[in-house]
Amino acid sequence: MRKILILSLLLLVAALPVAAQSAPPAATPAAIRDFMEQSMAGLTGHGWSTPENWIMVDGPRVVSQWDQVLGNDADGNPWVVPGLSILYYAGNGLFCYSHDMLNMTHIGQTMRDMGWRPPKEFNMPPRKPNWSTELPLAWRGLPDAFTNQGK
Repeated sequence: MRKILILSLLLLVAALPVAAQSAPPAATPAAIRDFMEQSMAGLTGHGWSTPENWIMVDGPRVVSQWDQVLGNDADGNPWVVPGLSILYYAGNGLFCYSHDMLNMTHIGQTMRDMGWRPPKEFNMPPRKPNWSTELPLAWRGLPDAFTNQGK
């Protein structure tokens, strides 16, 4: 599940600039790999991890509660910020949507207390991201497709 969670985080970021499109963008393994490497530059390989604590499934919806572990303090205690993800399963092993929630005050205070500074390879997120929580246009009928199953 950790791979799915990491991929879902990346899919959310990847969907931001193309959310207004009427069809999901085509993605090749090389394009996904390049996007993941660019998006996570400066974050992975620095003691960060994202263990999952629990998961719930409701039709196509998956809710995951996880911790963003940002390494350890001088005493060996982990710097932890809890998070929550809502994903939509589109079938065939693919997710079409992810919305990740973190308390940004908590993460800001934690990063300040850590003395974290972005390494030179870090890529800043967009200045004006798309904050919409709606499914992408091409997938908006997805919840309805699962409504009558098993009833």
